[in-house]
Amino acid sequence: MSINKIKHVSILVNDIDAAASKIESVLGISPKENSLKTIDLGQTISIPTKNANIQLIAPSPGESDAAVLLSTRGEGLYDICMATDNLASLQKHIESSGAKSSIRQNEIYGKKSILMDPDSTGGTRLSIIEEPETALDPNIDISLHHVTLRTENMKKDLKLWSDLFKMPIKRTAVSESYEMDTGWLDTKNSEVEFAEQLNSTGPVAKAIKIFGSGLHAIVIENDDSSVIAKRAEDKNIRVIVDNGDPVLTALHPLDFVGTLVLLTDENANHAGEI
Repeated sequence: MSINKIKHVSILVNDIDAAASKIESVLGISPKENSLKTIDLGQTISIPTKNANIQLIAPSPGESDAAVLLSTRGEGLYDICMATDNLASLQKHIESSGAKSSIRQNEIYGKKSILMDPDSTGGTRLSIIEEPETALDPNIDISLHHVTLRTENMKKDLKLWSDLFKMPIKRTAVSESYEMDTGWLDTKNSEVEFAEQLNSTGPVAKAIKIFGSGLHAIVIENDDSSVIAKRAEDKNIRVIVDNGDPVLTALHPLDFVGTLVLLTDENANHAGEI
């Protein structure tokens, strides 16, 4: 009944066609054919990577959580959808832990899902569907290496998620150059990173002051980050290069659908990896 994969990470956007076109032209990954559909939530486009999807959502005007967030905060990361092979058993375990959740129809995938209360996940919107593990797509070069969650207490939230969703802790590490305490969970097809800033001036600390804890960034693994960076710069998207440990290349969220996208080359070492 453990988590067996990240199904998708979703991004709220104003113009779904423009957002899909920007992602395709910069990252080099194309939307699935006929993936645009109208649902109660609004419109969605699914953009597959080798191991998980990037889900674009253009909410219908109204009082939905997604519509309100888009109108008040603007474009950007919205939620994570994960999968388990036994939804009923995981739901029972979650209820026994005292965490707040509900069972409802997943609008995008048309399946029952566990919808977690963000107060029970440290501020992250999370849904879980029942679906078996799937093989990697050999025809796609880009993959979702991990998602980063910003937190004010890494050790607490790392243990919370590990216990709640039966995901093993993969590693922990303190990044001296970035002054962050980090911990990583294994989702089998990807990873979830928890990042706690150890100073008051770093990017995670600044984001928490503005947005609170929750989804912070997605990390895309690829053959050569410099190629993506060059395509981004050609389209007037600012590229941030931070020569810390490891070197990070990022697409500026104000230029790229409100989303902080970090780029990592295949086989690059990350915090705590040997």
